[in-house]
Amino acid sequence: YLSQPTISVQIQTLEEELNTKLFDRLGKEALLTKSGKILYRHAIKIFKQCKAAQKEILELDGLITGDVSLGASNIPGEYILPPLLGKFYKEYPEVKVDLIIRNTFNIIDRILNNEIEVGMVGEILVYEQQLKFEKFYSERLFLAVPLTHKWAGKDTINLDMLKEEPYISREFGSGTKSNTMKKLLKAGWSEKDLNIVLKVSSNTAVKKAVEAGIGVSILSELSLLDEVKLGTLHKLDIKGMDMERTFYLVHHKNKSKSKAMDALLNFLQKNPPH
Repeated sequence: YLSQPTISVQIQTLEEELNTKLFDRLGKEALLTKSGKILYRHAIKIFKQCKAAQKEILELDGLITGDVSLGASNIPGEYILPPLLGKFYKEYPEVKVDLIIRNTFNIIDRILNNEIEVGMVGEILVYEQQLKFEKFYSERLFLAVPLTHKWAGKDTINLDMLKEEPYISREFGSGTKSNTMKKLLKAGWSEKDLNIVLKVSSNTAVKKAVEAGIGVSILSELSLLDEVKLGTLHKLDIKGMDMERTFYLVHHKNKSKSKAMDALLNFLQKNPPH
């Protein structure tokens, strides 16, 4: 909320105090000099220290504060976490949550690279030594078909009936796809046994493609609630295939947890979705 001349005066004052030039002005563009980059690097640290000091002082009075980076795969990010975070904010108004929604593989990768503190994903990947996975919520997968489909009046089909049917798949890295492929392998199938006609990178796109009659797809029950209620999609069970799936809370085993992160984890563990 400062005017450009005010900022120019403050920069000039800084340059005079430090006896150095902080910006190279190239026409309308201003670029940091080497001195400017050094000052910027230290300024970032100073701001972080001020924030940490404020956080510690507030916590003396028992007030939990701070920022938490929370990653989630598509289903928990879109359907499970938003109502829970609304309740969490009422209990901890000083904790700010940054919710990042990506596919399961991306979320795991970000936790391993220290970009996200805690995640919620639909698949355990091979990082058990570095990460801790805790069961959070279980649901079912269903086969989704359009209302005009020949199976729209059925509750169940046999797995073999799926073989020649046009199928819409999620992208590599999706927890829903990974779960589906594992369950198909358990039933003696592989991805090659599916007649995949389209691959997309979001559940919404899969549902729209199914509604358009392009093919059928195996999807999370949570993601189908609205469409089934509105009557735009029909869901079926598949005989011969395990349709249960679990979502997990995941965080790095070796990273120290802030009080804000602890508060969020404890809240989620005590408040599973109904």
